[in-house]
Amino acid sequence: MPYESPSFEIGERTLLEIEQQTNYARTPLTSRNKQTNDDENEIIIEESPNAKDNSSTFYQKDLAERFKNASQRGKMKRKFEKSKSNLTFRGDDEENKKSEISSISKYLQVEEIDFSAWERSAAKLISPAVKNASKFATIMDDFADINFSESFISESQEEMILNKKSKDDADCENSIHEMDNVTFLLPHEATKNDQVEADKLLQAEFDQHKQSNVSLLESDSIKTESVLAFSQNVVTCRKESHDESLSLDMNKDLRFISNWNLPQSIVNEYRKKGVEEMFDWQNECLRNTKVLFENANLVYSAPTSAGKTLVSEILMIKNVVERRKKAIFILPFVSVVREKTFYLQDLMTSSGIRVEGFFGGYHPPGGFESIDIAVCTIEKANSIINRLLEKNKLDEIGTIVIDEIHLISDSSRGYILELLLTKILYMCQKFHHKIQLVTMSATLPNVELLRDWLKAEFYRTDYRPIELREMIKIGKNIYDQRMKLLKEIDETWKDFFPNDSDEVCQLSMETILENCQLIIFCPSKDWCEQLSTNLARGIHGMLKTNAGGIVNILNKMRIEMLLEQAKALASGVDEKLIRNLGYGCAFHHAGLTTDERDLIEMGFKDGTLKVLVATSTLSSGVNLPARRVIIRTPMFGRSMMSNLTYRQMIGRAGRKGKDVLGESILVCNDATSRIGKQLVVTSLDPISSCLNADNNAHLKRALLEIIASGVANTKVDLEGFVKSTLYCQQHEIEFDWFQISNEDLKALINVKISSENETETDTDPIRSSMNFLLEYEFIRIHANDDNNDVQFVPTRLGLACLSSSLPPKDGFLLFSELQKSRQNFVLESELHAIYLVTPFSVAYQLQDIDWIYFAEVHDKLPEMMKRVGTMVGVSETYMIRAITGKHSSDWRSLQIHKRFYTALALQELVNEKSVTEVSMKYKIPRGMLQSLQQMASTFAGTVTTFCKSLQWNLLALILSQFRERLFFGIHPDLIDLMKIPSLNSTRVARALYKNGIERLNDLANCKTLAVENVILDLGENFFIAGKSLEMNAQQLANLMINEARHHLQNEMGLVGVQWTQQQSGNASRKDRKRKAKLSISDENTKRTRIDLNTSEEFKRNLRSSDTSTELLVVNTQLFNQLDKKADEDKEIDENASLFKDLESESSSSNESLLEHFQLVDVLVGDETFSQFEGELQEQNEIGMSIGIQKFEIKQQMIGGNLLQSSLKNFNFTFDKNFYIDCISFCCNANRVYFLNVQNDNVKLIERVKQMLIKLMNRSNLTLNIYEAKEQLKILFKALKPPHIGNFVKIRDPRIGSWILHPDTNLNWHQMVEKFSPKHAEVLQLAAKHQSTVSSLGMNFVSRVESKIRTAVECFLSNHLLEQQIELMKKTGNGTISRVFCDLEMSIQIVLMKMELNGFPINECKFQGMIEKASKLQRQLEQHIYELNGRKFNLSSSKEVSKVVGIHRNLENKKKLSTAKNVLEKLDLPIANYIMTWRTLSKTLSNFQPMTKLIRNERVYGNSFSLTQTGRISMYEPNLQNVTKDFIVKFKDYDEIVSFRSAFECSKGKLLLSADFCQLELRILTHLSKDSNLMSIMKSPGEDIFRKISAKWNKIDESDVTVVHRNQTKQLCYGIIYGMGNKALAETMKIDEEESAKVTAEFHAAYQGIKRYSDKTIQKARENGFIETVTLRRRYLPALNSESSSEKAQAERQALNSCIQGSASDLVKNAILRMDRNLNKNKLNDCNLVLHLHDELFYEVPEECIKDAGRILMQSMQNCVELRVPLLVKLKFGRSWGEMKDFQTLQ
Repeated sequence: MPYESPSFEIGERTLLEIEQQTNYARTPLTSRNKQTNDDENEIIIEESPNAKDNSSTFYQKDLAERFKNASQRGKMKRKFEKSKSNLTFRGDDEENKKSEISSISKYLQVEEIDFSAWERSAAKLISPAVKNASKFATIMDDFADINFSESFISESQEEMILNKKSKDDADCENSIHEMDNVTFLLPHEATKNDQVEADKLLQAEFDQHKQSNVSLLESDSIKTESVLAFSQNVVTCRKESHDESLSLDMNKDLRFISNWNLPQSIVNEYRKKGVEEMFDWQNECLRNTKVLFENANLVYSAPTSAGKTLVSEILMIKNVVERRKKAIFILPFVSVVREKTFYLQDLMTSSGIRVEGFFGGYHPPGGFESIDIAVCTIEKANSIINRLLEKNKLDEIGTIVIDEIHLISDSSRGYILELLLTKILYMCQKFHHKIQLVTMSATLPNVELLRDWLKAEFYRTDYRPIELREMIKIGKNIYDQRMKLLKEIDETWKDFFPNDSDEVCQLSMETILENCQLIIFCPSKDWCEQLSTNLARGIHGMLKTNAGGIVNILNKMRIEMLLEQAKALASGVDEKLIRNLGYGCAFHHAGLTTDERDLIEMGFKDGTLKVLVATSTLSSGVNLPARRVIIRTPMFGRSMMSNLTYRQMIGRAGRKGKDVLGESILVCNDATSRIGKQLVVTSLDPISSCLNADNNAHLKRALLEIIASGVANTKVDLEGFVKSTLYCQQHEIEFDWFQISNEDLKALINVKISSENETETDTDPIRSSMNFLLEYEFIRIHANDDNNDVQFVPTRLGLACLSSSLPPKDGFLLFSELQKSRQNFVLESELHAIYLVTPFSVAYQLQDIDWIYFAEVHDKLPEMMKRVGTMVGVSETYMIRAITGKHSSDWRSLQIHKRFYTALALQELVNEKSVTEVSMKYKIPRGMLQSLQQMASTFAGTVTTFCKSLQWNLLALILSQFRERLFFGIHPDLIDLMKIPSLNSTRVARALYKNGIERLNDLANCKTLAVENVILDLGENFFIAGKSLEMNAQQLANLMINEARHHLQNEMGLVGVQWTQQQSGNASRKDRKRKAKLSISDENTKRTRIDLNTSEEFKRNLRSSDTSTELLVVNTQLFNQLDKKADEDKEIDENASLFKDLESESSSSNESLLEHFQLVDVLVGDETFSQFEGELQEQNEIGMSIGIQKFEIKQQMIGGNLLQSSLKNFNFTFDKNFYIDCISFCCNANRVYFLNVQNDNVKLIERVKQMLIKLMNRSNLTLNIYEAKEQLKILFKALKPPHIGNFVKIRDPRIGSWILHPDTNLNWHQMVEKFSPKHAEVLQLAAKHQSTVSSLGMNFVSRVESKIRTAVECFLSNHLLEQQIELMKKTGNGTISRVFCDLEMSIQIVLMKMELNGFPINECKFQGMIEKASKLQRQLEQHIYELNGRKFNLSSSKEVSKVVGIHRNLENKKKLSTAKNVLEKLDLPIANYIMTWRTLSKTLSNFQPMTKLIRNERVYGNSFSLTQTGRISMYEPNLQNVTKDFIVKFKDYDEIVSFRSAFECSKGKLLLSADFCQLELRILTHLSKDSNLMSIMKSPGEDIFRKISAKWNKIDESDVTVVHRNQTKQLCYGIIYGMGNKALAETMKIDEEESAKVTAEFHAAYQGIKRYSDKTIQKARENGFIETVTLRRRYLPALNSESSSEKAQAERQALNSCIQGSASDLVKNAILRMDRNLNKNKLNDCNLVLHLHDELFYEVPEECIKDAGRILMQSMQNCVELRVPLLVKLKFGRSWGEMKDFQTLQ
């Protein structure tokens, strides 16, 4: 039926709209023209070469598709021709009409090609010798109304058709049928008979000319007729019926890029990069016809910088453009992938070819399906191949390029590359895929092995465009490769580089002063930083005098710009790096962040930086050529660097277009000169397969992946696959397993295969690997009874390993861990999920952990996070072993703990903490932390895919978010925004989000000005990797918007998008529904509409609500997940229903609370508060609790300082950003009063402050407070009261629990369960899921409202203490209750005052002392290295033992030790220096963190008295660990290190110290009543130990040697501290037998000690406890243990606790006595500032020093009455390091 078109207006605009409707640009270039549609109105668009080539070249397109497209276009043309007369045009003139018809006709023809000429070519395909043109015209009649016969006759003389030879007619028939050209040639209306007739016609014509003498092109894929049309100058190659041919004019000068038939836009881009003409070797390599026209693989090798990649680029481009196939470019490292991706995008984007990188956690929008060229790491490429195999789409790939193919021999990653290539080779062989492999590398000795394996063409060249001059430096001479002397080092600039021991700085200046650049390779990051700093320091000196004209060489303006960019980096910048950059120098190593390395690389590329000092990773990383390369040593550690590394390093020398020469210098000394000479002449190692390494683990993975992908399921298939490996090519071996029969395989179906059944003679790796896969159920055997065939079928576990590209063993470990987590998953925090996505390899990456710090971090974790640790296997026992160095053998536990520690750091990152902040907190270098972050991001994607394959969809959903969150370090709400590369700053993304630009579509539709304003408000400059350094806010805003649009188009396949811009990013929009409103009701409040748009407003509304019950705390993040509804009222109702259950739960909690006590708000008015004050006055005992909160200070925009000031309007603030939110009092059994001290009534708040100060002065009042010292300290910081004389009494249930159970640190739940179990339900209201030991009120991170927390705490404190006091009164004679109230609680008040006073310190002196000690440590370290002749790890006992020679004298079973006593025995200079270095290292590790704690020239420590013996310790900082002065003996001088001298009083104040002399020994004498000891203690003289030694050894005092005295002192304290015989022997440096003898002799001389020891142990065994002099008890149930070791330890603890516990009680009593006496004598300005074991420090005014000293002496000497006198030694001084004897003051 003829088509009749209605009248319509048509013009160019209409044609453009029609063309847009085809969605031509929606698909990647490689996917175009592959789909057709039967819709009559569809326009088929095809691409063609330039019109100038039409006369001689057919447009290279698959014939089948081509004629089908032509058929549809022909139909439209016919319809148009028939309806031309009915068309209505916009003008009546004839010219306009002709123009419109002409434009439509042109459109309906093939683009830029003569349609009739194309049809003539099609005619030649059917028959080159058709004589009856009219017959052919009849066949083509329906094709188009064209006088085709005439055109055909005019071209008939060019009949040049190549028919493929077939074995017989049947093959030919099958070929024609497979091609089905007739279907494509006939119009869609053709009948079935027409098709049959046409088929017969074609068959006849082909039969007639089958034997014609024409050249043939063989096709290895499918049997089909192929056509090669050529003229004198043109060769057109056909490969497959469905592939485009590569075309090339071989007679043109192919040295020029423009003659390779590349898209003109790409040619132009090459021209911009200065690439117009190839090197001869590149041209020769590319002209290989088998590579070009027969799709042959290619292996070629060339030196570094020879231009290898250009060859692969051209082959890749032609593959994409002409064959319409995808390409994969494989590179070894992420940094190189990123660089190559940027390069190829710049090169090809303008031509419509989409290039994307696949690396790490990055996944391009649209995935692999939407791109043309994928630039991948080895692992990502293997993953892509696996997925294509799964989907049976491997034939979408046309070319795979592999750079650095020699890495196939790498022991860690090479097997993945071999596995990938083997799969490609096998698939090409089995299914006839035409995938071209292009591999390149440096020159290899056995490259023939690679050529034969890949069945490839081979090309090799030694050409290098820039001459490379290899040199070696030995001493001060420079030699060439043949060791011919070239020159001596020029030392012109020696004075500027005094530390230039190897003359590297001199060599560097030679290059810099020639205005050239150089790279220096060092073996470690420390070497890099040190050398770069030395160079920068020297250049600084040269700049002062403009030596060598250095001022004109360094570009000051660009350096300043680089510095600005460095300071603006989102992840922060290394301070040392900043100092180096200012002088054109930089260091580059893995310890730097990605942003820092990107900045350095860009600065070096544009010439801003002149010197780059790097580790070896740069040699195989990004392309940074330089004029000169210096390699500082041929050694890596203790072994020679590899030949490959050396070649990669020197390959950086020489910059094409900038230098005429490249130089490399290998620096050697006399010891390494032989190695250096060998290195410069040795070629690369031969390549070899590593598939059988690691107990065939790689082979197991290879077999699993090929089976799981469904490619090889039978024994025959597997044999074919194995024979395709490089391993088989190299070794040419046969495997016995392939000879096994199907019957034997069937027999294994019901047999449990175990590796234990394998005998030692089973050496077949295939058998071993298959048995492993079957045993662990990666695969199973399936028998087909119909054909007696046996197949290997993957299990879900095997499929999961394939989809996630995990090796079998890793997959099995992951499976086990995930299976365990599914049974008990912790959802209270994200830690468990993050742990699961933390890679197993962390144990290798994270070398050293500060286990003491780890234990501290773990101890402070919330209980829910500790529970995660317990579930995965983290234990405090292991950490203790690790601290003592006894953990290395337990590898599994080490891996768990390192993963958990890393997960803690990663959790901080995903909560948007900065890399710098997290790095400092967890002591992980920033670069390492970023590396772990990216690894975890990648692993998160792997684990998610793994879970999906196992159909664990819920777990996959939980884990899936962490790929993006870890990659960017963000909360979930920023995931969408962070997808664009320019948003590399979380701060910028967060700022955009807060301004209403929440998603990419918001950003894409936003105006530039709105985004620019957000950036300007941040007040920062930003560095974008790969972009110009000069980028300003407007440019960055434009870049962000354009990237957002580009990303959305790629992700959604959109074209022709008209982006509408909004005036402001934060404009309200109904469709977003972000300003949801929720109604919250309470029985005491009216229904209130609360705007949840800002969380702060929400909090203020909640805080201001006047209610006596707990209000619901709403997580505002839930509102981001609400469904978007059009009706706002409906949305409000739905939101309210979401929280219905939570509100009811809250209400039930309030009801439970009210069952136990009444909660009253006393700040509702003046009258209520007055009543409350009156009730307080009547009370003698009150429970009290303080609730604190933390406020965040963020400077978000211009004027942020004003905002920050407004945030400080909180009442009762302390410690910068904390404030007291609520104070609760429990006055009787069932009523709790709470004071909301953030009340806005200023007068009322002032009354509260005065009330609290009066409360603290009531000596007749007892406050029951949990953690009383800490809570009262916070109250005093907030109140800042004047001096308080008569202090209130306090009682603390935590200390009460300790008094009753000193060896058990009970948490809240345990305490309530033990002392007041009936109130356990009350505790649940404030600590439902927590087992915390800290105060509930001070737990500011709790979600429970502070008034609830404090109410519960003060209520429970009263009830706990009531029961505890009762138990104390029943214990013994009840004395312990008086010890609790009068001693232990009173000392808490004095300690609180001490902590508030702080210890004086001179910050300037302290910093100077740290710098001095650091400098000494560095000098000492360098001197140790010089003595040893090489560097080593001074912190490693193993390496130290080798250096000092201990390992050679060690017996096999003896434990290695490099302790101080061991090193002292060696009497070696280097051993002495190592001991001094350790002292400095330990000192610095203690004091460097203290610098951050200094405030107002004072440092504030924290004391802790709940130890087992009762001794008071300190933490954060521990001032008890301040090192005594020591001397560093170094070379020819001694240096005194005195940190104590920095602890200095301010003017007018002095330090006064009082130290008990031999306190514990005197207590031992008092308790033992030994007459000999008592006489010695009562005798005059200070040297007690000399007298004891004389009595013991039966010699005169004058004959007592230092050895005698020291042994006596060690033995006495050994008894006091409860040392065993072994420990005592080690302390006295004697053997155990002699130690036992000495102990017996001592006891014989002082028999009272032995009797006392035996009596104490016996009594303790009978009672089950020991008692101190104050009758305080410690229970030791192990005294009656059946274990001899436990019993012996308990006996030592019994003695130790009696003596040390009594000493502790005595010191506490002395402190209290001194405090009372100071108050009595009105010396209120004399303050206790430090308690140091048996020594007390007071800060006193100078004028009071004598009175204070006299009172202190009397207070301490008379604090207790013993059988022997107590001696006290007084000292005074301005600083701790300059204390003098007090007697000098008299």
